[in-house]
Amino acid sequence: MASGTLAGCSSPVTVATFNIRYFPEPSTDPSRVAQTIADLDASVIAVQEIRDALRMGAVLEEASRIDGRDYHLLLGPCGGAGERITTGVVYDAAQWTVVEHLGYPDLRSDGRCVRQPGTLAVLQDQERHRLAVLSVHLPALPHRFDERREQWNQVLARMDEIERRHPGAPVLALGDFNSTGFRGEPAEERPFVEEAVARAGYALPTADLSCTEYWRPPNEPESYWPSVLDHGVVAGGRFGEAEVRGMCERLRCQPTEADAMDPDFAAVSDHCPVVLRGTL
Repeated sequence: MASGTLAGCSSPVTVATFNIRYFPEPSTDPSRVAQTIADLDASVIAVQEIRDALRMGAVLEEASRIDGRDYHLLLGPCGGAGERITTGVVYDAAQWTVVEHLGYPDLRSDGRCVRQPGTLAVLQDQERHRLAVLSVHLPALPHRFDERREQWNQVLARMDEIERRHPGAPVLALGDFNSTGFRGEPAEERPFVEEAVARAGYALPTADLSCTEYWRPPNEPESYWPSVLDHGVVAGGRFGEAEVRGMCERLRCQPTEADAMDPDFAAVSDHCPVVLRGTL
């Protein structure tokens, strides 16, 4: 059976995306990162901003001990050792085997292998259901929306290619799309994203999230403000609404004064994990 989908059968699946800011920073608490990952109870996690694969591996070993999984890490080819950050896909090897693993450095407009904007993992479970996850990291800040717009088009085109290579397998693009315009500027970013995803025939279950990240406005250094930067684009399968976890859930996506800020902002990441549940 080529596509990995069994007629009349379905498999529940929990997937997530998590930008673990410049992992690891001097302030990073690896045990807090491990606990945050374990709390997701996800068998597949798209990760971004990984710059030390060995230390990430140690975190995944601790997370595996906590929740009884066997987490492994697939990284893109443009980082993960030293200062260069990269994307990757974490998967539970007790549930999944790897069918395909590719990097997409060409998502960058300049083609430079500095930050890896896309890493693909195609996985197969014991019932031979397949799932394709593309971990994505697009350029930051409002003034780079033109770059993000081009990369959105490339991400959607890659999803179409992956669908054709793996017919019947759901394809998910998960990650830090740096969509500053979802709650701020530029105002045209949100309608562009929603229209592009709809035109491709895909779903955007993260569209209604109140926040996925916190930042400090330069003119209000004692305050932290929520934003929506992380998304999941879904082609195929049956996935419900996205859920935000970690400090975003605890703070209820409300602006927060510095003296009340969640400690995970420094110890884990400025981003929060986003979870999607579905069936294959």
